[in-house]
Amino acid sequence: MNYLYITPESGENNRFKNESIALFLEDHLDEFKDRASDIIKAIQYALNPEKGGFVLLGVENEAIIGAVVINKTGMDGYIPGQYSRIYSCSPEPSRYRNWKKINAGSPSEN
Repeated sequence: MNYLYITPESGENNRFKNESIALFLEDHLDEFKDRASDIIKAIQYALNPEKGGFVLLGVENEAIIGAVVINKTGMDGYIPGQYSRIYSCSPEPSRYRNWKKINAGSPSEN
């Protein structure tokens, strides 16, 4: 599995557009299902340089198998500075075992 870190600086990814990320999340959120239109708003917030955050994707065989949308709150000290807005993994256990390990912390840019 490869990881793709999308930031306000990098902007929307050419291969995995915001809409495809939102549709993946909508399909895999189970009981906490948000609509794709609402998920896109969270992604746009994360990728807005004036607001901030990031999107982290787990990718295997050119397909998304996990996604996290993190929004900066701008409220350090009052509540956490970053909020894990939306996250989900593929339902196949072997495909997301490593994803769970990295979801515990923020990625570093390489």
